[in-house]
Amino acid sequence: MKPFSITFVEYEEDSIASLVLALVSLTPIFAVIGHASILLVKRDLQAITLFLGVLLCVVLNEVLKHILKEPRPIGSRKDGHGMPSNHSQLSFFFAVSLLLIWQRWKMEPVWRRFLSFAGISAACLVAFARVFHGVHSVAQISVGAIVGTLFAFVWDFITDKFLRPLFPKIQSLALCQYLYIYDGSQVENQLKFEYDNYTAQQKKQKKN
Repeated sequence: MKPFSITFVEYEEDSIASLVLALVSLTPIFAVIGHASILLVKRDLQAITLFLGVLLCVVLNEVLKHILKEPRPIGSRKDGHGMPSNHSQLSFFFAVSLLLIWQRWKMEPVWRRFLSFAGISAACLVAFARVFHGVHSVAQISVGAIVGTLFAFVWDFITDKFLRPLFPKIQSLALCQYLYIYDGSQVENQLKFEYDNYTAQQKKQKKN
């Protein structure tokens, strides 16, 4: 039997801190699954593009691991190469990508700062957890964080300059209309937009 390496994590049985960090280290997996679930409901081209970036980030990580072929720390029971850390890279890609998206939204500055701080803090905690459990070295999670951050900026640039201008045309495609895939990038604050529309619809139904 061979463990599934993506979700493979060990923790000290008598340590609550070790258990908590083990769960924290799975955050990127939960984030990807959650994001995929949101796509099934919202079907926003901006969210779809971000998910495509996540997949490319994973591919980039595998390519770098194949090139660098650096082993994991001595004593680690997790197989495969360790440089760069996939969890660290993916966490920072997600956090920085969302930070860049939120910069375009019209929201209270305090909320933007809070969400940005929470996202980066979560990414740092994931990286720390990987070192704490001995599956990565400090160098491996550091390179993962750098690569994830840089790729987030690159993908955001590609999306903004090349993909987003195509969203209206993509939205008009028959398949997208059938699947209710839409361009939400023109909405400055999607949370407020959805809230206003839902409440307006509820008031309309009550009047009827």
